[in-house]
Amino acid sequence: LSLTVLGHVPLGTAVLRGGARPGHEIWVSGRLGGSAAGLRTLLQPIPLADAVCTALQQRYAQPQPRVREGIFLRASGCLTSMIDLSDGLAGDLGHLCAESGVGAQLVAESLPLQTGVREVAAALGNDPVDFALRGGEDFELCYTALPGTVAPWVDAFRAQFGTDLTCVGIMTSGRSLQLVQADGSQTLLSPQGFDHFRH
Repeated sequence: LSLTVLGHVPLGTAVLRGGARPGHEIWVSGRLGGSAAGLRTLLQPIPLADAVCTALQQRYAQPQPRVREGIFLRASGCLTSMIDLSDGLAGDLGHLCAESGVGAQLVAESLPLQTGVREVAAALGNDPVDFALRGGEDFELCYTALPGTVAPWVDAFRAQFGTDLTCVGIMTSGRSLQLVQADGSQTLLSPQGFDHFRH
């Protein structure tokens, strides 16, 4: 089954992938890693509270693209670039970096993981951050903005959509994608997320 979905935005108001510049903040909507964790719970039993397990599985089986949220953020006028997180944060942020000609530095401790992701990762012996970076199918939004311009919109966004906006890093002048760990060490990330044509 092949589907093509077309949409439109008012002329001249599209937020593209190529507007990020060094020093711009990197933000994401909602929580990350839930879809990948939900898939794992379907593939093998993992001890989780029923409500948490159900929420993770719904995140995988019934994704909710952030269309209204994207319209809200575009109307704020503070975004410089934006992309949806369908292939994982590392992969999709990598696309944004490539289009903008910049690099990025993510802070591991700032990544907003969905409830249950850490427990699923622990049960499988995985790093929970990997669920956010490479799991895919979260369908949240990743966007960039000038420092200090998004913070005034956080409360209004939460009030309207019931979820958070989180600053997770900063764009850099290099072309690499770096992950800053809690101890200050940096890891070079491959900007590769889910590959639809790998198999």
